[in-house]
Amino acid sequence: MRPSLHFCRSCWRCLLAIAACLCLFAAPAPADIPAKEVTALQEDLTAINTQGSAAKKRRSCKSIVRKGNSLIEASPTAPSRFEVLSLMLQSQKLLLGMDNSERNRESLFEICAQLAKAPDSHADLRLEADLLFSNRTLDAKGAGKAERVAALTALIAR
Repeated sequence: MRPSLHFCRSCWRCLLAIAACLCLFAAPAPADIPAKEVTALQEDLTAINTQGSAAKKRRSCKSIVRKGNSLIEASPTAPSRFEVLSLMLQSQKLLLGMDNSERNRESLFEICAQLAKAPDSHADLRLEADLLFSNRTLDAKGAGKAERVAALTALIAR
């Protein structure tokens, strides 16, 4: 004989109240960055090559990075933030090629550091950032060939 569970009305009310409280305190699902925003950044990045003056190209690169930062700030846990970071990295590389300043290098490596935190499902987006970041670290240490091989092997294993 199975035991039956009978609750009085006050027990049901209590259970419903607890369930309602749990729903209120549950962590909301991360808001994703709209696909149209990511597509717009991709289009802006490809349009840079068609622009005539270097000043317009630099402004466009900076604009992509600013827009990407604002999208990531608005949705810091969005799964698609790594795609945005990848587009920002490409834009920042173009900008660094036009204006090789310390500020632009630091910005590039800040983006690399964020992109290096991408999970394995985004390894294709993370690879270039990992390589740039690793190369910078090894250059700062004055690493030799053996150390570079070991670092690259560890990077590949990751």
